[in-house]
Amino acid sequence: MSVIDRLKQARNADQIAAEIEPMCQAIAALSDEARLSVEDLRSQTAAAKNETEAVRLKLEETIKSADRAAQRTKELFVDLIKAEHEAAWDFNLKMWMLAALASLAGGAAAALALWIWLSPSQGVKDAASSWSGVVSTYNNLPQDEKRHFRQLMGWAEPKTAPRKQSSTN
Repeated sequence: MSVIDRLKQARNADQIAAEIEPMCQAIAALSDEARLSVEDLRSQTAAAKNETEAVRLKLEETIKSADRAAQRTKELFVDLIKAEHEAAWDFNLKMWMLAALASLAGGAAAALALWIWLSPSQGVKDAASSWSGVVSTYNNLPQDEKRHFRQLMGWAEPKTAPRKQSSTN
């Protein structure tokens, strides 16, 4: 027979109390166990929360440290790239200056070689000097002696430009 049937057949309060008391004790035991379980869950939750917070703080610190390291690495690379750019610029400038100097040296050497190659010999200089003396002597000669000299040399008579006649009214 079930508990409810027994309660219906009970005739006084003592019988009802005798039937209900074991159920109340069982319910009280269950509520104590539930309370203990809830307290245990609360303490476990608090411990897990504290542990999670500690892990979160450690992760934040690790992230900050990694960020600082990445920033330092970036600055290093920027400095290296700047140094490489400056070195390349210096090298480029030096190469252009070397090319310009080589061109100038080559031009100077070519000019010197042409000057030496084309410079008149001493004999040519002496002949030119004596020829200039002949020309100056010739220019100082009177007109009839110039004519005689031209005949001796076999030169043709110079062509003279016709003189303009002045018109007077």
